[in-house]
Amino acid sequence: MRLISPVLAALLLFVSPVHADPLSKFLDGLKTYSASFEQIATDAGGQETERSEGTLSIQRPGHFRWEYIKPYPQLIVADGAELYLYDPDLEQVTIKAMDESLSRTPALLLTGDEPLGNNFVVGASETYDGLLWVDLRPKADGTDSKGDFDTIWIGFDAHGDLAAMKIIDGFGQTTRLYFHDGVRDAALPASAFVFVPPPGTDVIRTPRQE
Repeated sequence: MRLISPVLAALLLFVSPVHADPLSKFLDGLKTYSASFEQIATDAGGQETERSEGTLSIQRPGHFRWEYIKPYPQLIVADGAELYLYDPDLEQVTIKAMDESLSRTPALLLTGDEPLGNNFVVGASETYDGLLWVDLRPKADGTDSKGDFDTIWIGFDAHGDLAAMKIIDGFGQTTRLYFHDGVRDAALPASAFVFVPPPGTDVIRTPRQE
């Protein structure tokens, strides 16, 4: 599916309160969050390869809905037990268990409850482009892979609101996300975090990782 790995990286936002102060302030007491976003992908040479728009809804713990509207519809839904990656153009949904394997892929930081320091090295905060940024780098886990990205930068505005993310993968490709109209702790419908495959959808279930 197009675009999915950077999105799962962007959803890796749960943070240890001891480090990354801007993140801990943003997440302190957070129950729900919703926003619109613009996503821009560039290759290792800085050439833009894709631009998209959509909406994000999160309910902690364990629930989120990330929906692309332009240029192609796509949907990612987590219901607390399973993760659904739906491509309506392909009439296909991939279903994954929301287990520990997702924490290394990377996924679910905004909705998780595991201390960030278990899986990531948190860098010092710094300011540029008018935002306060924190960088996260995945720790090695004894395998050849550290996940789908090398670094994720998370940017906050002067009010402490989530404003942007920059995700760099192992090939030097960069995905930038800009968030708009963010709302925290508003009531969200339970149906936002439920996915029922439409009739005729090809359903692919990935096995649990032991």
